[in-house]
Amino acid sequence: MELRLRRDVKLLVLVVAFFSVIAGFLAGLAGNTQGWLGGVLYVVFVAGPLFVIGIALRSSSTGVERTIAVVALAFALYWFSVVSGNWQQYNYVERVLVPLMMSPAIVAYLAAFFVELPSFKPHIPSGNS
Repeated sequence: MELRLRRDVKLLVLVVAFFSVIAGFLAGLAGNTQGWLGGVLYVVFVAGPLFVIGIALRSSSTGVERTIAVVALAFALYWFSVVSGNWQQYNYVERVLVPLMMSPAIVAYLAAFFVELPSFKPHIPSGNS
């Protein structure tokens, strides 16, 4: 069950990463304040880490699983704080588009965190040698 859940979360993260590339391309075409550079930066800083986490979810190493959990939680908290911290500065269009673009990424980061959370459980040998 746990292996299937990890596979499903990996697929979710990779799909959201692909969605983020498309969203970044569209944001670059739209008339935002940074122009096309805003779309490129979105792809680099949102889709890039999602692709790396999606590929890293294939690993069964405890160290990699723990690293994924910590990094995914850090990215989820960071992007949530960026969106909520800048909320007052957004115009009406941005108040619709930013949550549409960032919510899937934040959910994907949180899903990766929760699927790797059992790696922090201490492994106790059974004593049967």
